Amino acid sequence: MATEAAAGAILEVRDVVKRFGGIQAVDGASFEVADGSITALIGPNGAGKTTLFNVVTGFYPGDRGSVVLQGRQVFRQPPHRIARLGMVRTFQITKALARMPVIDNMTLAAPDQPGERLRNVVLRPAATRRREREVREGAIELLEMFDLTRVADAYAGTLSGGQRKLLELRARAHDRAAAADARRAHGRDQPDPRHAAARVHAAAAQ
Repeated sequence: MATEAAAGAILEVRDVVKRFGGIQAVDGASFEVADGSITALIGPNGAGKTTLFNVVTGFYPGDRGSVVLQGRQVFRQPPHRIARLGMVRTFQITKALARMPVIDNMTLAAPDQPGERLRNVVLRPAATRRREREVREGAIELLEMFDLTRVADAYAGTLSGGQRKLLELRARAHDRAAAADARRAHGRDQPDPRHAAARVHAAAAQ
């Protein structure tokens, strides 16, 4: 269902409520994310930040509220449907495929790959190869943007924690409109926040 969006907002969250039994984990949360921007959700441990992320991205069904993504109501929609509409998330613990090269982690995340079906490989080989080239070229550009080109052929499991976070963030955001990152903004193993923010800003401008 299409909904009128606020001018310049790619994501609108309004009055979201989530309870677990008698515990009110999220109580009327509202915010907007402007197109091409980075928006931080800040609060102490136990404030409900991750729960709100889970509701917004469909991992938890909210009890009440509204989540509008690019003019479409996605509240209580499942995660795979929200991802297809353009919003994905990362997690505090990185989910990169450790025994797969970095470049393959990137290409795996791209949508609309006909080669995922054996029938297309047999019946549409030209289209399959063309899309594979497009995906790989796009993945290389993204690795350059996030300063990961030098480790493109390394196994993802050999990267530092900060590099894995950058890899996961960009891989999950491959051709997506919005990415929600549920990372704690501290820790010795995280990338320099100024460096990471600059990279994400550059990606958002694409």
